[in-house]
Amino acid sequence: MNDAIAPIRLAYQLRQQSQKVRTDSIRAQIISALNICDLLEMKSKWGSIESVRHSMSTLWRHVEVVRRHIHEPDHISPDATEKLLRLLAQLDSRVRHLDESLKASSTVETAFAAGGQRLADRQISVRPKSQRSPSAPRSKAQQLCGIKERSPHV
Repeated sequence: MNDAIAPIRLAYQLRQQSQKVRTDSIRAQIISALNICDLLEMKSKWGSIESVRHSMSTLWRHVEVVRRHIHEPDHISPDATEKLLRLLAQLDSRVRHLDESLKASSTVETAFAAGGQRLADRQISVRPKSQRSPSAPRSKAQQLCGIKERSPHV
């Protein structure tokens, strides 16, 4: 009698293990996507907005794939589904916020381009001081102190 139940018990254990592995995999995908959101936010501030837009479309597709895997029947356990849906909601709101900020910055950039000065020209330089050009605009502190030129060692 015990030998007849052993395959069923083994199949049940394998199913539980596979659901746990899939749950861990989906959780890792969501966390990776949240990290990518952080990177894209930084890149939108300091880098090319066009490459961020391309990455955003890839990120949206990734969110939909994860959503489809979570809602697939018997793919993961029901209690894990609730936790993953909460994580997915966080990811979804972060991606929406990033997408909206990209649209807003695109509108601002277009307005500045039409007015002659781009928004990117107004951002702080991230280059080391030794690599900055001496013809760079004066900083706010230099303007307030009345310093007319940048010294070469700044």
